[in-house]
Amino acid sequence: MKSHRRGIEIFLLRLLVSFFASLPERTSLRCGRMLGVIIYHILGKRRDIAFQNMHLCKIGNDISDRKKILRRCMENFGMTAAEFLRQKIYSEEQYRNKIIIRDLKPFDKSFFQNRGVFLLSGHFDNWELLIQGVAARGYKNSMLVRQQHNLSVDDLINSLRRNNNVDVIIAETSPRKILRALKNQRGVATLLDIWGGRDGHMAELFGHKVSTPAGVLEIAVRQKVPILIGFMERLNDGRHLLENVDIIIPGEDEKYPDLDSVIEQYHRRLEEAIRKKPIFWLWTHKRFKNIIDYK
Repeated sequence: MKSHRRGIEIFLLRLLVSFFASLPERTSLRCGRMLGVIIYHILGKRRDIAFQNMHLCKIGNDISDRKKILRRCMENFGMTAAEFLRQKIYSEEQYRNKIIIRDLKPFDKSFFQNRGVFLLSGHFDNWELLIQGVAARGYKNSMLVRQQHNLSVDDLINSLRRNNNVDVIIAETSPRKILRALKNQRGVATLLDIWGGRDGHMAELFGHKVSTPAGVLEIAVRQKVPILIGFMERLNDGRHLLENVDIIIPGEDEKYPDLDSVIEQYHRRLEEAIRKKPIFWLWTHKRFKNIIDYK
């Protein structure tokens, strides 16, 4: 039964990749938005999780506001999925045109340290496309990702990520590969806005202490690896904008002397981005497990 289900999953994913790749860009985004609306209406328990998260973070004045935010969030998620499924047909020039990076100086300064770089973002707007936009400008990156249970699906998803400038590191087998990527002066891109578990580092987010995965930051602080923090947002014309990227060089910046200060800055930037554009954060994941009793 399990193998039968996994066979259906990979068949449907291949079908979606072929479908979205065959469409013009604007049409694919419209279809993605419609897919997001469908997802919004069938969320089930994830809808309750989203509303619990918004209530805790004091986002939205009432349930009506939160429903509107969640619907827009799912519309953006659908468009994000459409763009991701089309990644094999995007050229470097198309990535550069689609992702606007306002200032490349933080990237130049950090990559020219020749120690590798950690690029930190979150489940905000199209986080997958963000890395491709950076890589298309010549900054080679390795994406730190979790392995899917369905290995055929995992292989296909990672094939959409990989190209001449982007590689993939599976989180479950990551420490040596992370160090190797840094030694080769590559960026290592990861998302830290997830539940860090019992071994995570406790830090404040929206006024609450939450567990945050800190393994890559421990490496950064110990080896003085430059850190970039940034969050992209979708524009009305279908492009994306990345601006106000923070650069932290552990051991050289007096404002960030230790792990605590780096995580606090990451959370500060994440919270600012969410308050400014709450529709772009993926509200449906269980971020606050130590505070909310998710059912």
